[in-house]
Amino acid sequence: MNHEYASEVALAQAGDLAAFRALVVRFQDQVTATAFSWVGDFETAKEVAQEVFLEAHLCLHQLDEPAAFPGWLRRIVVKCCDRVTRRRQLVTIDAKLPDEPSSDDSPEQSAQAEEIADRLHLAISALPEQLRLVIALQYFADITGEEIANFLEIPLSTVKKRLHDARRKLRDQGEQLMQKSIEHLKPSATAEFSNETAFFIAMRERNLAEMRVLLAASPALANAEQNWSHDLTHRRVLPFPNRATALISAIELDDMAIFDLLLDAGADPDGRCGCATGESAVWAAALFNRQRHLKRLLDRGADPNVFSASGNTPLHVAAMRGYAEVVSMLLAHGADPSIKDRGVEGQPPLVTATGVSISGRTPAQWARMCGFAGIAEQLEGGSVSPAEADECV
Repeated sequence: MNHEYASEVALAQAGDLAAFRALVVRFQDQVTATAFSWVGDFETAKEVAQEVFLEAHLCLHQLDEPAAFPGWLRRIVVKCCDRVTRRRQLVTIDAKLPDEPSSDDSPEQSAQAEEIADRLHLAISALPEQLRLVIALQYFADITGEEIANFLEIPLSTVKKRLHDARRKLRDQGEQLMQKSIEHLKPSATAEFSNETAFFIAMRERNLAEMRVLLAASPALANAEQNWSHDLTHRRVLPFPNRATALISAIELDDMAIFDLLLDAGADPDGRCGCATGESAVWAAALFNRQRHLKRLLDRGADPNVFSASGNTPLHVAAMRGYAEVVSMLLAHGADPSIKDRGVEGQPPLVTATGVSISGRTPAQWARMCGFAGIAEQLEGGSVSPAEADECV
């Protein structure tokens, strides 16, 4: 069998990020289809797929035979899907496919596309797991039976039998119409998925040259969000958790070259991550005591008073952690020391064991609570310098 991808695997193992990007392009639909057959939600499947490729890049040196890459990659998909379903207690296959009709569609066409997508989702969800996987690979990845067999590491005859059985069960659902309706859902429909995945891998590798190539092809990457899981974050494989912007990830990495590259490429200084806590880049710089990053953001007009979803401003965060220089920098750029924290959005106020609310406090009050009296005086209008504030701690 002619394995066209084997040379790309060998080059990627030697550190060629462009070769690994080619593997992402080649296998993105197969990985997403396999993930979809497990998690049943297409957006979650794409997030899993991005995580799969990061894991594959990290572990590629462990693969002894490049020709075995498809089956090896599938096992990573299974592991990541299992991790996601256990972690999030997610999704059965009856999650709804996303409705993403073309902007050129009429209301009638959009309604028809949604109806067909619903029929597809219901029909596939009713299939047994083995049939669901092979038909998802054929629909989403548009690959041959031989390629499916290679990816699943099963005989071609078994693939043909399962595809035949799946098509027979789907025949009454209008198989051709349903297959056409999912074309726009495939990662390969645009370059967005492969570019984003390669971009964040290049960032993790601190490969500025590859990042520049990708930014030149797709400037929107400067404001992209990564989809890595909390599991990989906790293992210190990547920086921020799910939905962090590229700019926030660069702050956590403490890499000014990447940070400046992103800003020069058009990254929004006020951009907020899509994760549950909704941090801005200024908030993240204050959290990690990244003074150079913070100054660059503030000099570009970033808002020093932005709240995160956890209800704190950057000044609150710096005061709680005793970062006197960060406090001084924020104050010099217009941070309001009188702003009170709001508590976590959508959650009841936090209270102490005695029933006293700990929400609604100023940065100075938080500084005193955390034992930073010098910083509290600085916030309350005293003349304490950052150096003197440190001595008070």
